[in-house]
Amino acid sequence: MKFKMKKFKIKNKNNIIAKVVSVIVAIFLWYYVMGLVNPEETRTYRNINVAFKNIEYLNNTKLVNLGPNEAKVSVQVKGKKSELDNINENNIKAAIDFRGYDSGQVRIPVKAEIIGQYNTLQVTSVGPSEVIFNLDSVESYKKPIEVRQKGEVKENCALSDISMDVENVKLTGPESYLAKVDKVIAEIDLTNKDKPFTISSKLYAVDIKDNQIDQVSLYPQVVNINVQIDKTKSVPIETDFVSHLPSNYKIVNIKTNPQKLVIKGQDDIDSVNSIKTEKIEVSDAVEPKDGELVVKPILPQGVSLLDDSVKITVTYEVEEEAEKEIKVPIENLELVNLKDDMELRDTNEKFITIKLKGYKSVLDKIDEETFKLMADASNVTIEGKQQLRLELVTDKEYLDLINDTISLDFAMKNN
Repeated sequence: MKFKMKKFKIKNKNNIIAKVVSVIVAIFLWYYVMGLVNPEETRTYRNINVAFKNIEYLNNTKLVNLGPNEAKVSVQVKGKKSELDNINENNIKAAIDFRGYDSGQVRIPVKAEIIGQYNTLQVTSVGPSEVIFNLDSVESYKKPIEVRQKGEVKENCALSDISMDVENVKLTGPESYLAKVDKVIAEIDLTNKDKPFTISSKLYAVDIKDNQIDQVSLYPQVVNINVQIDKTKSVPIETDFVSHLPSNYKIVNIKTNPQKLVIKGQDDIDSVNSIKTEKIEVSDAVEPKDGELVVKPILPQGVSLLDDSVKITVTYEVEEEAEKEIKVPIENLELVNLKDDMELRDTNEKFITIKLKGYKSVLDKIDEETFKLMADASNVTIEGKQQLRLELVTDKEYLDLINDTISLDFAMKNN
């Protein structure tokens, strides 16, 4: 009986061992089959968009990314074929994180992960593994606005004044771009304008080569410009001398530089035909020591100078009036329009005595031997003495005859 029991136990023991071996073989065969049917693979997923994280960190620290503004990477994933078959590019997330970086050129690593519940999948590499960014500080400052003019106003009109509702603009942007800004421009078109007008002009920034800079923001973006267009007119200058000289002294050779002024205004200038100077007081019989006087114009209300920097100078001379008696050789008398059958009768008089009035400086320079006279003899038709009116033949100014008549004896020519 005992023998049989032992034999039974051995038999059961062998059965258990067989079962364990069967399980081990089954597991081995399962892994073997699965290795053939569902092997481990590595796949590369390309053009994965890189997300930018913590952009608000840049804003809070007054930084800005100058580029790149997007990035793509290739991600290598390792895992079982069955799981790899169930994913695509949408299951892969790549990102960089701006937090903790400062201005300058920075290298930020790219991190990638698999989205979803997978047991065997893992990211083995990312290419490129980092992205190079240019981070710059965001700054602000103010700059005056410059008005740029295009075209020309109508003839006899002029641009008189430009005013804006703001004079300065606030620029904000990357420090490297702000450093390039040379001017902030507002444009106006003056083509054929002849009246005042107001225009809204969009502002833009340019560098020293006049290239527009779009990487900076402007506040305000638009400015209102008031443009004053006036009529213009050229008028002569009138000097206003007040003489305190003796009665025999005169102010002569008055000259102004310029001779005319260009004035501007609205309809007020239509009635203005000349511009007077301020009063010029002369009390000494001498010229100004420096040779000229600087005087101011007296402008009517509503009228101004086109060029308010123009300097008006006046020169003049003070001359003494005098009289002088001279003897002119009778052969220096030219008889004009004398009829062919008439002639001047011979006389013993060799000179014609005349009295001149003029400025002493001119009288002192007269040469009696070369001084010329002229008389119109068109009315001489009979013999005898005739009264003729004398005229001076000279280019001298301020010279007059006091006794301008002469009695001459005429005779008929002998045929």
